[in-house]
Amino acid sequence: SVRAVLTDLARSTNDPEAAQEAIETLGEMKDARAFAVIARVARTPGDVDVRRKALETYVEAASSDSALALLKSVLASKSLA
Repeated sequence: SVRAVLTDLARSTNDPEAAQEAIETLGEMKDARAFAVIARVARTPGDVDVRRKALETYVEAASSDSALALLKSVLASKSLA
């Protein structure tokens, strides 16, 4: 499926630009499973720019309560430099 391909790209460490594009596209899908992938990328150690894109996309696309919860989670982990 398209979501599966985008998920694989979003998690890719080989091509940060492709990962960021995939995250943006997943955010445009307005789908709970896509949001879960984006949140996971935001919380998972890896390319900082990709994680920031995931966080930005999630905050823009998800409900405000969900976005606040993710922001708090990322801030509490202090893992996004």
